[in-house]
Order: sequence, then structure tokens, then C-alpha cells
Amino acid sequence: MKKGKSGLQKRKAIVGYTFIAPWLIGFGVFCLFPVIYSLIFSFSEIKNPTTFSFNLVGFSNYRDAFLVDTEFLPKFLTSVGDTLINLALILFFSFFIAIIINRKIRMRGFFRVVFFLPVILGTGFILDQILGENLQEQSINVVRELLFSEEVVRNVPAKFLEMVQELLNRITVVLWNSGVQILLFLTGLQGIPSSIYEAARVDAAGEWEQFWLITLPLMSPMILLTIVYTVVASFTNSSNVVLAYILEIAFKKNHLELSSAMGWIYFLFIILFVALVFLFMRKPIDRVSDR
Repeated sequence: MKKGKSGLQKRKAIVGYTFIAPWLIGFGVFCLFPVIYSLIFSFSEIKNPTTFSFNLVGFSNYRDAFLVDTEFLPKFLTSVGDTLINLALILFFSFFIAIIINRKIRMRGFFRVVFFLPVILGTGFILDQILGENLQEQSINVVRELLFSEEVVRNVPAKFLEMVQELLNRITVVLWNSGVQILLFLTGLQGIPSSIYEAARVDAAGEWEQFWLITLPLMSPMILLTIVYTVVASFTNSSNVVLAYILEIAFKKNHLELSSAMGWIYFLFIILFVALVFLFMRKPIDRVSDR
């Protein structure tokens, strides 16, 4: 029996490596060289930008990123805060929608397409425009036209309008970034055997008990995958203020050493954050695997 299991595991490992082989080859050919050089530049001072000759200066670039540069740390904290808020909202919204469209309702296929459509349309330039100044102006106009008359708007504090604008922007971000998460949760829900729910109903378990005792524990691996995907997608989004600032330091201010140090600080934080998520979700996943 053990030999059979080991042979099956080997075949699964071969299939897995075959699937990731194109990515490994692409990473080794196109990405590995720049990654190594960026790490070297983060500890160096470039003498000649054309030949990239440099002197090693230790951790001075990392120190400058935190102590000398006045914009990196505030942008970094803003990015982390926005990511945490969006992560909670996206997880809750996508899980809720996945549960609804997993039920037998009318036009279920239509709703699946509608919620996944922003993944296709909401990338690159289109999403940048939606999340830019146009959305801010439109949201304020919508609030003024639909919620308040002109006389009321004159007496409403600007702080309140800003709060409503931020809420509308946040809702838009959640709606436009939940398509893949809904699909992942929907896949996980459809993978739960219906016989488990039938046995729970025989034992007089209600919908609430089924959710907490069956759905949520069995969905913990998919929740982990969704969290990791959402975190990485948020931190590497084209609208991320930290990435935009790193690119500005590198190519507009021609300070490759400092931008490399900022990039590696950002990268290490993402790795640490994902590792903490894995540690936090390890016990629920182990319980599911033991079952």
C-alpha cells in the first residue's frame, strides 16, 4: 500500500513540475538576471550608469529608504493599510456572492459572468482610468445629485462628502477586484460533497450550523489560496502607490540603488506577510486534511 501511494505521489509530482516548467524557464531566462542585479544594486553605489560599475556600500540605501526619504514610509504604510482593508472586504464579499450563486437560482450562469466580467475589462489602462480622478469627480457628483439638493450640499461639511467619496471608491475597488476570488470560492464550494450536508440535515443541523461546522472548515484551504492571491494582486497592482514611487525613483530620478533597496524592502514584507498568513491558517487546514 505504501508503494502504491509513493508511486501515485511521484506521478502527481511529475505532473505538477510539468505544469510549472514554462514559468520556471521564463523566470530563469527573463527575470532571474534582473532580480540578482537589483539585489546587488541595493547594497551598492553606481559609479557609471552606462556600464553599471558600482561600489558596495552595505545597508546605506536601506537606511536612506527609511530615514532620509520622506515619502517612502508614508506611502508604504498607506499601501499596507489599504491592502488590509480591501482584503477583508473582498474576502467577505466574494465568499458571500459565491455562496449565493452556488445555489440553484434563476440566471445563475448570467450572474457568474457578470461578476467575472471586471476581471476581463478591469485591467491595465481601463482600471487606472476608473480608479483615477474621473471616478472621484463622478462619485461626488452622484452623491450631490442623488442624495442631496443644491441647498443641502452647501451646508454639508466637506469632510462628510470626502468620507462618502472614499466609501464609493472603496466599494468600486471591491467590486472590480472580486471576480477571481468569487471563482475560487465557487470552485471550493462545488468540491464539497453534498452527502455531508445531507447527513447534517438528518442530524437536524440548520443552515447556520452547516455553514460553521461544514462549509467554513472545508473551505479553509481555498480561503488560504484566496488570501494569498488577493494580497499579492493588491501589492503588485499597477495602481499601487509604492510601486509607482519606486518606478519614479528608478527612472525619473535615476536613483537605481535606492529604488532597488525600496523594492527589496517591499518584496520581503510581502513574503513575511504571506508566511504569517500560512502560519495562521495552518491549524484549520491540518484539521481538514486529518479528516
